[in-house]
Amino acid sequence: LTCIGATAMELGAMTAFLYFMQAREILYELIEDVTGARITLSFGRVGGVRADLPDDFAPKCRKINKRIRELLKECDSLLTKNRIFYDRVRGTGVISKEDALSYSIMGPWLRGTGIAHDLRKAEPYHMYGRVQFDVPTGEHGDNYDRYLVRMEDMRQSLRIIEQCLEKM
Repeated sequence: LTCIGATAMELGAMTAFLYFMQAREILYELIEDVTGARITLSFGRVGGVRADLPDDFAPKCRKINKRIRELLKECDSLLTKNRIFYDRVRGTGVISKEDALSYSIMGPWLRGTGIAHDLRKAEPYHMYGRVQFDVPTGEHGDNYDRYLVRMEDMRQSLRIIEQCLEKM
């Protein structure tokens, strides 16, 4: 949320930045309800988590997921097909598959080059081995592909959360 929001703002898309920051704030509030902190969580432990979830967590999380999906959809419509955004990020910051691997790049930067490596799939931990999700990849290794990968990562994260809620 922060990466794309800041990128959008730097390219003049202030509305998208505000939507992404709104989504981030909503998520921070949920995290704070669970952990007592907004950023430094220390919630996961060997063998599980530090404490049970609050009683109202599942319905609140579902409501938040719905709102986050709406904000992502709105930002998608503001940025993805926006000619100015596209022209400013397509073809910039290109990194090849070979360079990404030689520099040990991970995450959206690596997947933006077309390499479908996600540690949650390669070496599942927590619940990742029990949920279904796609690993988005790009084709060109540029900023636009990394943007698309990050947007789809967020959609897949919501998909993972919804599956976990169903399995609880």
